[in-house]
Amino acid sequence: MRTRLRQLLPNSLQGRIVMLMAVSVALAQVVGTYLWAHQIIHSALIDAQVAARSIATNAAGTLRFFNDLPEQYRPILVEQQRAMGGSRFLISANTRPVDLPPFEATALTQAVVDVVQESLATSLPK
Repeated sequence: MRTRLRQLLPNSLQGRIVMLMAVSVALAQVVGTYLWAHQIIHSALIDAQVAARSIATNAAGTLRFFNDLPEQYRPILVEQQRAMGGSRFLISANTRPVDLPPFEATALTQAVVDVVQESLATSLPK
């Protein structure tokens, strides 16, 4: 094995320096790519958590608003929103769980689910 390794190494000092530089550049590239990918993944996680918290907080605020509104005014408000073009979404407050297919279990989806559950638990009345 030693003789095979010696055959791969250049005999001249210049050859060894060039080989060392090439290996160093390749190693720096691998480390740099790893750090960049790690930073992108971390940024995506933070962005997803911020977006999830914002959506959950807004949804909780909307639910609190409609729950506090007298029942006879709710259809009027929804119709006014539709007439003004301000509502593109249907909001349904269920008293029972809705069966949905589970999300693929990844660190990102679990982080988003945790943030939404935490935000709704703190924002909605018990």
